[in-house]
Amino acid sequence: MTSFQDAFHKGLEAYESADRARKEIFAVFDDCAKQVSAASGGAISLSYREKSRERRGNKTIADVVTGVLPTYESYEALEARIADGTQSGAVELCEYKLSPRGYPVSIAYADVHEYCHDKPSLEQALVDLLGHPVTGGVLRQLMDLQAKTRSGGAGGHPQVTDVRNGKGD
Repeated sequence: MTSFQDAFHKGLEAYESADRARKEIFAVFDDCAKQVSAASGGAISLSYREKSRERRGNKTIADVVTGVLPTYESYEALEARIADGTQSGAVELCEYKLSPRGYPVSIAYADVHEYCHDKPSLEQALVDLLGHPVTGGVLRQLMDLQAKTRSGGAGGHPQVTDVRNGKGD
């Protein structure tokens, strides 16, 4: 006989397990951010947040002529910025996606797409991200901009060139 009560309790347990996994994942992100801040002498801050972008797809000439508005999709990203207290100048380091159970976590950047099934593999993926030459280039630019900002050499909030595609942020 089917036991909906057992399924009900399994659902509650699954939710609690997923909640613990999500908390663990964000604790790893927070630890990474603290260590990057310390390694950069407080010059760089990392943050994670939900972002949106125009949904990829084939836009037809008819869409352009008739004024069909683009549709947008949400995604999560880990970003780096100069730690000057503002929210400007963020550069996306990677895109990530948690499964409904927390793990696996998908991490995508540059030429890499990894699936992390537990805390050690997530930590290793972030180590790999920070050690990647594209990420290193972005972090170097941010450190240089922070140094210029502190010395008064750059007015306002200078733009970081995204070394992944040659565009600004």
